[in-house]
Amino acid sequence: MKYPTLAQQVGKRVSDLRHNLGMSVAQFANHCDIDRDTIYAIEAGDQDNYLYMVLRIAKATNTPSEELLKGLEEFVGEEFSNCKKK
Repeated sequence: MKYPTLAQQVGKRVSDLRHNLGMSVAQFANHCDIDRDTIYAIEAGDQDNYLYMVLRIAKATNTPSEELLKGLEEFVGEEFSNCKKK
């Protein structure tokens, strides 16, 4: 079974937020001052540099960034495991 990537999980949340606001991709992109193709890429989980844009989306929609990111820590790779506090 293939699990969604972190980018796909966040993209789904951004898509859900946009739908809950009743906005088209074009309206949402304009509201967040982000290119429409970038919104498509974020929602599809294809945007490599998506985190900055997600934070801009959170700010533009008055949505705490935690709402878009909460519970996704499990998707952080093992390369960060030695960064945990002891």
